[in-house]
Amino acid sequence: MERNEIISSNRKTFLENLLSNFFYINYGPLLFYYIYFWLNHISRKQQSKNIVLATFFMFVEILWTSITKDTKSFIKPTIRKGYTRWSHFYANLIFFKILTSVRNYDSKTMRFFLTPLHIWILKLIQNHIFIFLFNKNLAWIYKGSGPYFNNSIRLSYYPFWLILGAILENIWLPIIDPLSEKVFPYTNSILGLSIPLSILTSNYLEWPKLKLN
Repeated sequence: MERNEIISSNRKTFLENLLSNFFYINYGPLLFYYIYFWLNHISRKQQSKNIVLATFFMFVEILWTSITKDTKSFIKPTIRKGYTRWSHFYANLIFFKILTSVRNYDSKTMRFFLTPLHIWILKLIQNHIFIFLFNKNLAWIYKGSGPYFNNSIRLSYYPFWLILGAILENIWLPIIDPLSEKVFPYTNSILGLSIPLSILTSNYLEWPKLKLN
């Protein structure tokens, strides 16, 4: 095969992969739902908070999945390539007000102990919307008999969500609030940039893919 034919073949494969990723369910109809709600039902201030937190949670999930593995009984330590899913990132962009509302409590103690409850409520709502639209959770699923509500939450994760609550409490004022102010003017631009980024990186960040069937 001549050099030009090889280049042409590689370009064709690259374009096919891009189209496949775009029409993969995460970036097809679901993405349009996200954009609609983003533009019509979320304030700019909340958008900026959600961008910072959804990005933070993306890195937390990659780290968490790189050192733990979900099993039928619970989790076990491991070392592997971490992963996340863009469908989860976009769902967090839309619904993270459920988590940020924990800041409405005046008491630090209340915010600390109620963070797991807010995370569970967030996951329950996201899970039911995924199932309503696509008959399956496209972002995550817990294994075994321990999870509840269509394998969408684990009550045994309470200690881990407490740790996350403590981290959020300590980084909220010095990091999350200032970053939210910086991204405030660019929320729609960031959302727009995230779409091609998600298409280009899905094969590297998402594994195994969650399919409808």
